[in-house]
Amino acid sequence: MDATVADLERLLKKNGLEPVYVIHGPEPFLRSEALRLIKEAATEDTDLSEPEPTRLDPAALLDDLRTTSLFAPKRLVIVDGADALIANSADLLCGYAERPGATTTLALAAESVDARKKPVKRLLKNVVNIPCPAMKPREIPTWCMHRARYHGKPMDSEAARLLVDLAGTGLGQLDGQIRALVTYCHERKRITSKHVAALVGGDHARTVWDLVRAISDRAPAKALRALDRLLREPKVTTPWILGALAREMRDLWRLKQLVSEGHPDTEIQKRMGKAPWLTRRMMQNVRRMELGRLKGLYRLLLRADVASKTGLAPDSWILQSLTLQLCR
Repeated sequence: MDATVADLERLLKKNGLEPVYVIHGPEPFLRSEALRLIKEAATEDTDLSEPEPTRLDPAALLDDLRTTSLFAPKRLVIVDGADALIANSADLLCGYAERPGATTTLALAAESVDARKKPVKRLLKNVVNIPCPAMKPREIPTWCMHRARYHGKPMDSEAARLLVDLAGTGLGQLDGQIRALVTYCHERKRITSKHVAALVGGDHARTVWDLVRAISDRAPAKALRALDRLLREPKVTTPWILGALAREMRDLWRLKQLVSEGHPDTEIQKRMGKAPWLTRRMMQNVRRMELGRLKGLYRLLLRADVASKTGLAPDSWILQSLTLQLCR
């Protein structure tokens, strides 16, 4: 049986734990979420064990799974990191899936499974198969909206896009931010872009905008003060600052092109795909900057990124030098 992680909770409530699950794919948050749901579905009279995959003897493991636990009437065995176990012992696992232990559930989680191989393909047909693929960037805002509703609060599409802009595309990070937003908006009907800007953007986003505004105004003193505030933030790193500036410059470049092509404001808003208030704020910066200058600024950012990764100079010097060059 094939099932998504979104289907899993409903299936567990309907059918309880199945004998064997294979959870596989490159998205770590979805894998951990599937394992969490399976653990929560286990009753109090279930003995849970999570053996280390590198120390497992596959044949001994499967013999043990058919043995009733001495400590509880039911067993749940979770092997996280079962890539090699599945690749090397798919035939044995398939044989177990066809004749599983009567009171045991086995959950195997792997980052990569080669479903082209016949034994693995046969195994996946005999278990609850839960793929966890990496999500495309354009799919993530929709996922955020579903996740917010799952946690008990609807989220606007603009808020979801802004959340991804500010927090990145890591599903684990996004889920943590969504939980915080649900708590923050407990007395409100839904999560809007203003709530995201207030809670998630925080000082980081506001200071990046201050830095971009100072760069657009060619005001090096203001820009260096904004950079200094960013560097004082404990969780802000040089790659984060360079990435945030690059995203802002790419968006300004795109916005400048749309404006120069004469598109109406409604069309520009639609194509940018951002909250209206955020697009208006970007407009204030883009009016001060020529298209040629934006291209030059982006090239400077790429050079700074290379310098940071190759260790040609201390990061603080690279950022200060970059800021002064961007203001020229």
